Amino acid sequence: MTFEHLPDGLGIGVPTPRLSWTLPPAAGAQEAYELELDRAGRTHRTGRLAGADQVLTTWPWDPLVSRERARVRVRVWNPGVTGPSAWSEPAAVEAGLLEPADWCAVPVGAAWDEDPEAMRRPARVRRDFRLERPVVRARLYVTAHGLYEAEINGRRVGDEILAPGWTVYPHRLRYRTHDVTAHLTEGANTIGAWLGDGWYRGKYGFDGGTRNIYGTDQSLVAQLEVTHDDGTTTVVATDGTWSAAPGPILTSGLYEGETFDARLHDPHWATPRGSRDGTPVAVGRRDPSTLVAPLGPPVRCTEEITPSPSPAPPTAATCSTSARTWSAASASPSTARPAPPSPSATPRSSRTASWPPGHCARRTPPTP
Repeated sequence: MTFEHLPDGLGIGVPTPRLSWTLPPAAGAQEAYELELDRAGRTHRTGRLAGADQVLTTWPWDPLVSRERARVRVRVWNPGVTGPSAWSEPAAVEAGLLEPADWCAVPVGAAWDEDPEAMRRPARVRRDFRLERPVVRARLYVTAHGLYEAEINGRRVGDEILAPGWTVYPHRLRYRTHDVTAHLTEGANTIGAWLGDGWYRGKYGFDGGTRNIYGTDQSLVAQLEVTHDDGTTTVVATDGTWSAAPGPILTSGLYEGETFDARLHDPHWATPRGSRDGTPVAVGRRDPSTLVAPLGPPVRCTEEITPSPSPAPPTAATCSTSARTWSAASASPSTARPAPPSPSATPRSSRTASWPPGHCARRTPPTP
């Protein structure tokens, strides 16, 4: 069972998410189905619904409200089979922040002077806070003007790259919901984020590119909501209590790449024992009605390649047998050697086989 076009239902951005499911390969056609909803400890069933629909079917119950959680499962009827199938495994869905009034976070970023036409040094923003009771559940709703990578107590949040992505920033800004329950602890905690220009204010486009297309600030918008064992909630949102400081990234751009000075990196910067050398943040504005949940999966890193030394340049010893023969012929003019065959006189399949990649680069490729 899936919701809308998303791989999971956490932070869904619509109150009535459409439902999809697949049948086992040997199940055959579907002639009817039944849906079951577990909501606030109560079970609701649709009863048997005739039809083969199983992709983006309509949500048949009352709409979800912000932060509401539920579980859905399905069973089906197949032609020629007596009775329904077994119930599917229940799939969890949880609404994100569906109303503008749900937001109290505002954009925060560095307050130091910058040259808007130059490559600017990215900031890191952070805040220390305490949790006085055990944590039962915690959600981080987060986005940025530019790019962000969040950490809590030194542990990265999520696995997205280039979040929140490219969008029409004045009208729509995607936020994502993260389950950060395991990141937190009773007592002292720290939340922080690396920031980057991205498409928001970075240089890109034609004729050498343009900077600051959507704005000049580089800001985080984050709202951490923690539910405790007694039902109370602690909210830590971006506001004027946060601090900003330069990080080890000296410059960064989508096209220019990144300059990272590892001597300046404090691995504990987003922990309670990290440096406190930040300055007060600049507080910006954002219309919360433009903050929307994603409609698809994020960009993720799928592979990391470890650098390796460049291979040594090819030598005569690494050339093919025919190349070594030619080298020997040219090195011993007094020795009669037959001239190498003309590539144009060699069958194409033979020529291809005699010119493997990685051999002597000084040979002339065969004529097509």
